[in-house]
This record gives sequence, C-alpha cells and structure tokens, in this order.
Amino acid sequence: MRAYLILLICLGLLVTGGLLARYLGRLWANARFASRRRRGRKGELRAPAVLGAAGYRVIEEQPELTSPLEVDGQSKDVTVRADYLVERGGSRYVAEVKTGVKATDPFYSDTRRQLLEYRVLYDVEGVVLVDMEAERVRLVTWPALEGRLPSRTGHSKALLRTLGLGIAIGLAVGIALGLWLTRT
Repeated sequence: MRAYLILLICLGLLVTGGLLARYLGRLWANARFASRRRRGRKGELRAPAVLGAAGYRVIEEQPELTSPLEVDGQSKDVTVRADYLVERGGSRYVAEVKTGVKATDPFYSDTRRQLLEYRVLYDVEGVVLVDMEAERVRLVTWPALEGRLPSRTGHSKALLRTLGLGIAIGLAVGIALGLWLTRT
C-alpha cells in the first residue's frame, strides 16, 4: 500500500512538473515575442531618419494593398501591408524595416519571400530593406524579373506616349475636318 502511495505521489509530481514547465515555457516565449515586437516597433520609428539619411523620402506609412489570390479557381482577396512607401530620384520603392540577426539578411528565406511579394504586388521600381541593426538601407533587386514586371515609370511613359499620339491624331483629324468644311 505504501509503495502504491509513493508511486501516486511521484506521478502527481511528474504531471505537476510537466504542467509547470509548459506554463513557464509559454511565459518565456511570450516575453521573447513581446521584446522582439517592441524592438521592431522602435526600429520602425527610427527608420524614417535612416531612410532620409540614405536619400529616400517617406511618402506613406503602412501602405496597404488588397490583391486577389486565386487557388484552384477560387478567388479571395488578400491584404499586404508594407512598412513604408518611399521615393528617391523620381522612383518609388517599398521599404521594409527589419531588426534582428536573421531578418535583416536579404538572403534569409522569410525576408526574401516577403520582399519578393512586395516587389510583385506593389507598383514600384523596387524594394529596399532597412536594416536597423546596422542602420543602413539596402536596395534589393531580382534581375530575372526586370522587364517582366510593370513599373511606375514604364506606366507613365506608356501613358504619355498614348496621350501624345491621341492628341496628335485628334489634332490632325480636327485640322483636316476644319479644312474640308471651309472648302465646302
């Protein structure tokens, strides 16, 4: 009977220890997440100064974009939110602010995928990664995409060409019609 009681006490202590370890593990994980989040927010607040020092002008904070995503013929709108929309030398860029060792590395898969998503979905010339650990701005490009994605500058030039051609044709038709009407 005494051995049975000792076994029950040991099992109870084991279960209690396991539950306590799990609880403390969650507390630790939550504390680490909160710390990373505070550090990231501080970085985002300092980022405009870092961007300005690198020659970028902030146009919009937290620009949000909704885009359809289709999976097996079913479409659903997804929302993407970058940290900043910036401009430099007449070109627009999406700026993503990162802190920490891994996240500031543009070759880190999670960061790279996020930047690529921004480059594809936003109508910008490119993407800049704001590394708040080193307080530097890095221009990230994908040479394989150049010429395949629309760019704001490309849209503007095409629009101006189309408008110019339309005005020229309208002017020519208007002059020809005016001359024809004055002859009759």
